[in-house]
Amino acid sequence: MDKEEAEKSVDCVTDQEREYAQNALNEFNETSYANCLQNINKLENRTYDFKVAHNKAVVEYYKSDSKKTDQFQKTLNNIFNQFQMKLEKLDDVDHCVCHFNQAVLLYHHRQYTAALRIMDRVYKFIEPMDDNLSKQVGLLMIELQLCIRQPEKALGLITHLQNRVLNGTTNIKINLKHSKITEKEPSKDKLNKVGVTPPLLNAATELFLGKLAKYRAKCYMMNHTINLAKKEIQDFGNVDKTVSALL
Repeated sequence: MDKEEAEKSVDCVTDQEREYAQNALNEFNETSYANCLQNINKLENRTYDFKVAHNKAVVEYYKSDSKKTDQFQKTLNNIFNQFQMKLEKLDDVDHCVCHFNQAVLLYHHRQYTAALRIMDRVYKFIEPMDDNLSKQVGLLMIELQLCIRQPEKALGLITHLQNRVLNGTTNIKINLKHSKITEKEPSKDKLNKVGVTPPLLNAATELFLGKLAKYRAKCYMMNHTINLAKKEIQDFGNVDKTVSALL
């Protein structure tokens, strides 16, 4: 089966398969990983569908209480090889989740530069990406920049992600090389442009914005702009407790 035939087959989903997939998702959200695997196994005939193979690997990893990391890594490598998913040729947003999980493993092994190499490529697809995954991708990118002591670049990412949420902006270009932190407070007008109505925020989005605020404060503290850090901290809770959590 060539690539074109495989793509057509992946897009062809029966009602029964769709039901199995939905049941698997429901069980996963309920942290019932054994039952989730049972439903995924009912899709084992879809050997040409990388999503089934990837989701099965993720669920098996969660089922092991995230202990079988080596096995998960091996399975991911097999998926990359089987479906010819090369990072340097990444051109499908659906493949980003596999590369993201690879970067997460590298992050936990403190291989920050290697993880960042992957995420630099994945981040280019953040606009068409699933909303939940795009938030995780953004947060990991920020975390990695801070791990390699690049608060200016992390701040640029934070501003970009915050703009996407508050303004629904999809055409902002971010330059990670020239973001500078100064004692001047960022203009709020940039986040609320004239004629743009901020969208209503759900609980998940509020939580995401809170995480961005904490990262912004951490950037300021890392760059010794303490006044800005204190002001940012005041927006999301008790100063003393938050400072302790950031250090």
